Amino acid sequence: MVELTIAVLAGAGIGFLLAVPAIGPVSISVVRSSLVQGRHAGFWAAAGAATVDALLCLLMLMATGFVGTVVGFLGAHPLLSLSIQLLCVLVLIGYGIAQLRLRTSRLVGAAPTRFASFLDRLQRRGHFLLGMGVALTNLANPAFPSSLAYLGVVAHQFQLVSAEHFGSLLGFALGFGIGNLGWLMILSQGVHRFRHRLSGEALERLYRLVGAALIGVGTVLGIRILAATRWHDILRLLPVL
Repeated sequence: MVELTIAVLAGAGIGFLLAVPAIGPVSISVVRSSLVQGRHAGFWAAAGAATVDALLCLLMLMATGFVGTVVGFLGAHPLLSLSIQLLCVLVLIGYGIAQLRLRTSRLVGAAPTRFASFLDRLQRRGHFLLGMGVALTNLANPAFPSSLAYLGVVAHQFQLVSAEHFGSLLGFALGFGIGNLGWLMILSQGVHRFRHRLSGEALERLYRLVGAALIGVGTVLGIRILAATRWHDILRLLPVL
């Protein structure tokens, strides 16, 4: 019981501390959900993102060798790795563009597009799934998987978890998700309270800023991916024209 408690508390503390400086697609999407549809929407978006982080953390703790094999496989197949990463980036940028178009159509009173209507329904009914989807785009960040893998190694080295006790692994991962959720909820509640002090015009500008921020994060992430890609390995795989 003591081992489980230590694992949960350690995971919660680490999850919270790592979430605070992480200004990225997850925090931006939680802010957007809180602004547009209130704190309940922000909570479910945050819960979806925290669930993904907890599951990924558990995977890293349980299968360090397996994760290393997957990373090695992707390293040996740079074109596949690049395709997966760029797909995540395109999803993130597309989501940001959809937010800009959605708000613009409402401002001018135009009828929303079919995709915008679908996105609206998804956000009203599936904030949890939306949060999970946005959190998965973190896999496009070259530093994210390696950081989680390093976290798993450190947790084992400092005996915060025990490989022989699944309960401690699960407790640490659960705590990691709770810590992440804690910071996102602080962010969501703060934005929700701040929202009532803004005029309608200021809110519209803020909505657009959130959409632009998503596009900006996706663009920067895409540039980082392209800069880190081993192009000489990929070019060797392409047929000579």
